[in-house]
Amino acid sequence: RCHLWALDWWGDTAAAYVRVENETMPEHPDVIFEDCSMASPQCALKAGNFGFDTSMRIKLIRCNLVALNFSQPQGTPIDGAIQSVEQGKLLHVDLEDTTVMGYKVFGVRVNKETAKDITYSTTGDVQAYVQFQQEVPKGFYRLQQWPIDTFQSILPPKMPHRGVQFESTELLIKDLCEITPIVWKGRLCHMECVRPGSGGERKDYYLRVVDAETGEELTRFAEGYGLGCAYVEDNVFYAFASRFEDSNWNDVTMFKSSDLKNWESKKVIEQGNEHLFNSSVCKGPDGYVMAYESNDPTWPAFTTKFAVSKDLKNWKKLPDCGFGTNRYTACPCIRYFDGYYYVLYLESRSPRRYYEAYVTRSKDLKTWEVSSANP
Repeated sequence: RCHLWALDWWGDTAAAYVRVENETMPEHPDVIFEDCSMASPQCALKAGNFGFDTSMRIKLIRCNLVALNFSQPQGTPIDGAIQSVEQGKLLHVDLEDTTVMGYKVFGVRVNKETAKDITYSTTGDVQAYVQFQQEVPKGFYRLQQWPIDTFQSILPPKMPHRGVQFESTELLIKDLCEITPIVWKGRLCHMECVRPGSGGERKDYYLRVVDAETGEELTRFAEGYGLGCAYVEDNVFYAFASRFEDSNWNDVTMFKSSDLKNWESKKVIEQGNEHLFNSSVCKGPDGYVMAYESNDPTWPAFTTKFAVSKDLKNWKKLPDCGFGTNRYTACPCIRYFDGYYYVLYLESRSPRRYYEAYVTRSKDLKTWEVSSANP
């Protein structure tokens, strides 16, 4: 149930490529494509590869295969919308309620004369639209007119237009950035980081705690700090934030209070040849873990580093643990569940510069498993 496009005109590119190294032809399909549209200039479905003398069986159910090159015989025709690379005998295709469009249905790239050895079966409504001088294999219904519906199927499905659900022009708070939802003494609250987009004075940077329902400000603290996160345990409020100084972000400092009025503070992560940005804290089976964002010049900015603590006040860096040393992995949020540390973070996408939320997990903070469901 997918749309597969290969838009490279050069070579033997295919929308779908299958290679299975069976010594003999199997009795059952190796691969099943169901409700798929495949489009390519040269070949919609390719089986095998150069130098491989192995067999494979493919089943197509309610699929549309389109090879866009409808060249004349004297021009540059394709080998086949469905192609076996080395020899015809190495491919068997089962087609059910499927339509094929292209110069011809079957072909072989290398030993072209063996195209007749491709075996196949047809079930239900199997159709083909080919160049008028080409034969249609037995069991296929030859389409006389351009199949508009089939050709339209190669377009990606349209996303439903949901319209405007609500409209508001009310400014809630200026320069609001990171937010951590927490429960403080039975009240759902937000710890908010307020800061300008750039520049500003020390007084423009601060943290505050507000009631999530009413918006009432319960406290304002940590002037000159931002990029913070919050953690509550045993009726003690902990905040971790970076200090904005000399037009950059520095270290990670802990703020602690049991009444949101009287605050203790301590620098808990001191930066090296770097600057430190967002941080996040969670509780694991052996204590507390902090994920913090670094622009360490050893790696591409930004990299996620880790530290551990037994009491939330004294932290030890883990120099052998990290994530994102080969690419941008910013704004980490760490949580622990069922034996895994999960980190939600931002990936920088290109060539158009934008950012998407990704998730990865690890049992030891060293080996990471990126989710197949990203982004």
